[in-house]
Amino acid sequence: MTGIPIEPMPEFPSDRKMILLTESSASDVDVVSRLKDFVEAGGDAVITSGFMMKLQDELKDAGLTEATVTGRKISVTRYQITDDRAGYLDDIGKITFPETVHGNNDSWSLLNGGDGDYHTPLILQSNFGKGRIFILSIPDNPSDIYRIPAPAVDVLKRVINPDGYASGRNFSIFTYDDGSMILYRYVKGDIRPEQVKLYTAKQAKCLRDLTTGEEIPVSTAYINRHWEKDVYTTADITLEPGVFRRFKWE
Repeated sequence: MTGIPIEPMPEFPSDRKMILLTESSASDVDVVSRLKDFVEAGGDAVITSGFMMKLQDELKDAGLTEATVTGRKISVTRYQITDDRAGYLDDIGKITFPETVHGNNDSWSLLNGGDGDYHTPLILQSNFGKGRIFILSIPDNPSDIYRIPAPAVDVLKRVINPDGYASGRNFSIFTYDDGSMILYRYVKGDIRPEQVKLYTAKQAKCLRDLTTGEEIPVSTAYINRHWEKDVYTTADITLEPGVFRRFKWE
């Protein structure tokens, strides 16, 4: 319900460009060696803090990371998007995350979380071979994922799919090989329409509503990344609770 399209599969997806490994993936006895081969060859992998806790000794022995999930907890009320000099989100409701420590020369935090003068990485990037590993901290209460501010979640969305994503809350997105996508606003919590902004890295003259045929106008957005600016075409839509909407960039 965070608006990140993911395709679960029972086997290690070595033919993909980007993969997500959660704590349950640690049950694969060969997952570390498979991960090493995958990233070394140029793949990108997001691994969760739960996966790290299960296998961090093996991951360090393989040279994949020097970071450590310490077992300590951090109450986060402030977020920092490190690619944006003004990317601070303050006075947010408290969420408890696991603490991750790392060496500055080996890794770079894309998103920090903390309270007062102390913070911990929530999305930590390391390079290995031709690819990258991102360590994603998961809140102690998984339902708190939906309480993380949308701009902070957008950092993860750009990691998982830099070619395009949808910014907003309480919706799912399903993407298809023909370039179309379906969005659905859940009927939960505050049952009200949700404003969602769609981003694509390709040039598009409009966003087409494939149900009504409406052409939704687009604009241009510039997103900071590694001290440069990525250019996106964007469009704004409104999702009604319980209604499926189908769109395609044109």
